[in-house]
Amino acid sequence: MRVIAVIASASALLAPAPAPRQTCLAARSGIKTGTIMAEFEARQLAAMDRDEPPPFSAGDTVNVACEITEGTTKRIQNYAGVVIKRSGAGLTQTFTVRKMSSGIGVERTFPVYAPSVTKIEVLRRGSVRRSKLYYLRQLTGKSARIKEKVRGLAYVERQEAAIAEKKAAALQAAADAKAAEEAAAAAAKAAEEAAAKAEEEAAAAAAAEAEAAAAAEAEAAADEPAEE
Repeated sequence: MRVIAVIASASALLAPAPAPRQTCLAARSGIKTGTIMAEFEARQLAAMDRDEPPPFSAGDTVNVACEITEGTTKRIQNYAGVVIKRSGAGLTQTFTVRKMSSGIGVERTFPVYAPSVTKIEVLRRGSVRRSKLYYLRQLTGKSARIKEKVRGLAYVERQEAAIAEKKAAALQAAADAKAAEEAAAAAAKAAEEAAAKAEEEAAAAAAAEAEAAAAAEAEAAADEPAEE
């Protein structure tokens, strides 16, 4: 039995290593999917004909203007309440707003960049220490109120500068992508024109050679003596 165990362990050591596991195409080609998604989201954000939403977080009181379609008419419906959480990132980020309606807590989740969300307005800044305010569901009345956070002008200016910088970066990324596409299209067109020109030159050279050969044959036939 010991001999068999020794032979089995030796064969296991001498066995070839297993082939590496095949990964996705992006990993094999060295492409970073995160970079691709960031560039795609930047182009989509730049293409949106809307202003960047203001910075807000859990605890802030916001007013969300939504476009409601009723038959053939459209109207704007305002929904004001306290933001109890924000989720996701980029184009897929959402936020949940809670308000009290006739003594009943009502919550609604909105995508930040949804086409139906026409405007997000921050009415009041809240001072909280959590990113998820689920405890508000158990509170009513004054106990559910959130202390207001007073921020200075410098903070507001920094936030506005950050929004402007983000929008400028998105526009620059979209412009760079468009320039790269135009350059690739121009290069492809130049290659096609060069190939067509090369084909025309080759055809002209072949025609010239054929014409020269025909002329040589005609000259040779003319030089031959006529048969008696």
